[in-house]
Amino acid sequence: MITCILHLFIGIRDGCKRKYREQFEVIASDFWYCYEAGTKRGFALRWSAFMKRCLAFGDWLPQRMIGKLIRADENKLASYKAWYDRPEGHRVSTEVDV
Repeated sequence: MITCILHLFIGIRDGCKRKYREQFEVIASDFWYCYEAGTKRGFALRWSAFMKRCLAFGDWLPQRMIGKLIRADENKLASYKAWYDRPEGHRVSTEVDV
């Protein structure tokens, strides 16, 4: 099953709102850099670097955001990478909803 990575992005965005706008903008650009990887290996490498950077920010990022990312990394990363095995599949659920 290919899990929609867009839902993780929306959850992070909604958890940031105004108070953490600056942090969200930094994380959002890195997040989409991961998403745009051309290969499964590229995605995995980008995601790993992304997670290291997020965790290194420490108190600058809200714990709610870090928690969502850690849970996604532990529980859903394989599902996010599954798209690279079946590129004809839909990567985000909005493609299915249309």
